[in-house]
Amino acid sequence: MSGLEELRDGCADPSVEHLASLHDQALRLGRIVGDLGELGEAESARLSLHLAEVDLTALAGAAVAEREAELRTAGLTVRTVPGPGVESRPPPGGKYP
Repeated sequence: MSGLEELRDGCADPSVEHLASLHDQALRLGRIVGDLGELGEAESARLSLHLAEVDLTALAGAAVAEREAELRTAGLTVRTVPGPGVESRPPPGGKYP
């Protein structure tokens, strides 16, 4: 995070844009750390898999709603448009090859 070092050393002004950029970087790094932790759990077999039917339209809508403020700040608009029903079920016996 060279931006933080620049601020600390007095080489950069703490402008709103600069601080917003550093905030976004911190959020991205936090998500990466979380993803790596989850991957580590999966590889060590501590992560359990719970199979269930899921409404993918509702799941996508919830994901967009959760990030709505970030998307709006970035000037992006995302719309979820329900399509034909999609179902995902585990194979017979509940085990994948």
